[in-house]
Amino acid sequence: MDVEIKQFKKLLRKNEHYVTKARLRLFIALQKTPALSIKDLVKRLPKHDRSTIYRNITAFEKLGIIARLQMGWNSKVELSDMFQHHHHHFTCHRCGQVMNLPENSALENEIAKLASSQNCKQTDHQLEIRGWCKNCLAD
Repeated sequence: MDVEIKQFKKLLRKNEHYVTKARLRLFIALQKTPALSIKDLVKRLPKHDRSTIYRNITAFEKLGIIARLQMGWNSKVELSDMFQHHHHHFTCHRCGQVMNLPENSALENEIAKLASSQNCKQTDHQLEIRGWCKNCLAD
């Protein structure tokens, strides 16, 4: 069994949540894709009740299983850093595509220094760059 699935199940049990088929399928769907809107996630899980998906998204967010990426009035969800490598995002204004950017240790160090310079203790962060992807630039 995959390490992340074991960790996921352990986290649910520790927080007194049942490991259900619906939760497991939702987690696996999130493992297989980059950030998705909840609408797209519902499309990927057609056999699941929409309200069950929404309830589980809320529970996953409270438990730190997923992270919500705000994009104006819309949002997308993805697995949190607990289940994947920390990364930043590029979001296209036109098509809405979200791309994971490669890790950059120099940038991570600068972000930590910035927090420290303000006498703050950083726990996490999100960085999102917005613009136009190469496909939309070509149109």
